[in-house]
Amino acid sequence: MITLPVAEALAYTEALSLEGVEETTAFIWKSSETTAALGISQKAEIELNMKNIQANNIPVVRRQSGGGAVILGSGTLCFEVIAPITNTTADLNIKESFQEYTAPLVNLLNSRGIPAQMSGISDISVSINDESKKVAGCAQLRKKRALVVHASILVDIDKTLLENYLQFPSDVPDYRNNRTHTDFCLNLSELAPNLTTEIIELELLAEFTRLGWKIIKDKPIYNTLATQLLEKKYSQNSWNIDRQRPRIF
Repeated sequence: MITLPVAEALAYTEALSLEGVEETTAFIWKSSETTAALGISQKAEIELNMKNIQANNIPVVRRQSGGGAVILGSGTLCFEVIAPITNTTADLNIKESFQEYTAPLVNLLNSRGIPAQMSGISDISVSINDESKKVAGCAQLRKKRALVVHASILVDIDKTLLENYLQFPSDVPDYRNNRTHTDFCLNLSELAPNLTTEIIELELLAEFTRLGWKIIKDKPIYNTLATQLLEKKYSQNSWNIDRQRPRIF
């Protein structure tokens, strides 16, 4: 399994999206440390408990994509899908894009008898006792040459981390119904104790293969663009906290 800092994963993914890909490409990874990841338009002081973040030296990284703040770490599993812009992908709206490129996860869970579906705009949820709970959060961005959809899956994360480092979101889907992070979010291991990050990775890879997607299985080798994005953008508080766009090109 690819394990790397969130900043590196985001830099690599953005570089692929800027350079473009010839075919739909995917990779799965885990964060090497507990990290808070913000959506592109979010304010850290509103979405995060910065007092706890700073007290415990938790890295904060801002995505280029939308969506809400999440906590990534050993109990989460992430995947990235980078699709070339074609007539087909260009015609997909935001919701259709999420459905198209998160289908491998939804299919995987349903094949195991876990009733998963897209909820809100970009969540994957399961229904428990007539109540929907979030098991994955997704986000996307569109560049001139590529569309990116990525997801963070709650496998066995310590949910006290969510309460400690995330504020109640400023923007929530209707189905949340004002629930706390602990009540709203659900680990897949709570539904099936044998569902580990390793098993989910293997089953996702099988789904990607079935769809004919190109799979990156080894730790990324950073080219000049990815290195520049990492050093001048994703490693800088001016971007991660203050959202000041760096000059890279």
